[in-house]
Amino acid sequence: MPKSLIYSDVYKPYCVEVYYGPMWSKKTLNVLIAIDALKRKGIPYQVFKPRIDTRYFADCIVSRFDSFTDRPHDDASRFLKEPAEVFDEKRPGEIASRLQDSTRVAVISEAQLAGEGIDEVVRFLQKRGLYVICEGLNLDYTGEYFSLGMSNIINEATHPHSLHAICAYPGCGEAAYFTQKLNPDRTPAPYAANRPDRLQIGDFCYEPRCIPPHPVPVRPSLSVCPGGSGHRGPYGIFEPRGAAIRSDPAE
Repeated sequence: MPKSLIYSDVYKPYCVEVYYGPMWSKKTLNVLIAIDALKRKGIPYQVFKPRIDTRYFADCIVSRFDSFTDRPHDDASRFLKEPAEVFDEKRPGEIASRLQDSTRVAVISEAQLAGEGIDEVVRFLQKRGLYVICEGLNLDYTGEYFSLGMSNIINEATHPHSLHAICAYPGCGEAAYFTQKLNPDRTPAPYAANRPDRLQIGDFCYEPRCIPPHPVPVRPSLSVCPGGSGHRGPYGIFEPRGAAIRSDPAE
């Protein structure tokens, strides 16, 4: 048993901490920093990652924070990493079944890749008194929520952290909150209503972008209208662009 089991900045029982944002926003780096503190305090933890994520190391979580090394870019040893237990993303309940009795902290990497029920697993762990640390993308390449499970984790987290990357659009460098998917010719990938490739893994076709240079061709757009049958928001009525606009305000 660890010597320190009281609430602190390092160990937060019954809490869920989640780091979310686009690619290259240092989500995993923040998790590794938290793990380093757990090691120093002697608090037992377990790390889990989806089987589908085989980038760099199939059995480790990896941060590409490599600005302070001169090793070649194709040398995977330049990255920071931590061993992880692999679970079937289609059966996130495996996480709960693999917990050891001594574990006090559960770390879940790339939580957006896990299938239906990942949010229920996180709730279960939290109610058991564990400190749960998650990280992942909140939005897919179209700018829409990646998954209901990930959205629920973020919304219900006691300690949510929205992170940003640096926009990779040439000459920009602003804060990036979106992930752009690119075709082989570097043009933006088009919108698709059904996106089975949202689970496509790889850094070769994605890059972080801020709002202006984040086009998604043929994505359905919304416009703010003074009236109509669309969804009423704080600034008016939202309807699909091009829809008929009623002159009388909606009640």
